Amino acid sequence: QPSNGTPSVGQKLRGKVAGLSKWGAFVDIGLSRPALVRTSRLAERHVRDASEVVQRGQEVDVWVYRVAADGRLGLSMIEYPNSKLQDPVSAFEGVSSRKWFKGVVRYHADRDLFVDVLAPEGAEVQGKLAKAAVPSPEKVSVGQELEVRVLEVIANTGTLRLSAKPPLQSQ
Repeated sequence: QPSNGTPSVGQKLRGKVAGLSKWGAFVDIGLSRPALVRTSRLAERHVRDASEVVQRGQEVDVWVYRVAADGRLGLSMIEYPNSKLQDPVSAFEGVSSRKWFKGVVRYHADRDLFVDVLAPEGAEVQGKLAKAAVPSPEKVSVGQELEVRVLEVIANTGTLRLSAKPPLQSQ
């Protein structure tokens, strides 16, 4: 950890799984309370239940993907790049839903694609792209670059709701 005690985005930490919930795994990294690794960030595949990937007491490597304004950490078991941004998610707040961003498909889930959207300062933010919001979802593969639009910033989860279709023209 940095000398000020606050982990930085992209920093790799070692922790122990303190508990499991329907939202993911709580990992103790030595701070005042364990931090949540959401199921969508436990592996580079769709995870229905955290127990598919980790068990209570297991030591794991995690990466910080955000430090929210309230001080809560967003952790991932998928490596995230270093960034000067404390909360890369906030870079998308207030952006026009007509603006296009570059994204890379991380994995397929039942009805969604999980996409890393490139943010300023080299950061990445996980986005959820409904397959219905993709022109030809069956042709999309893991690792493929896509142009996406941010429809919503879901601040409490640190996730973006995305579309890969052009915006509707106003009448």
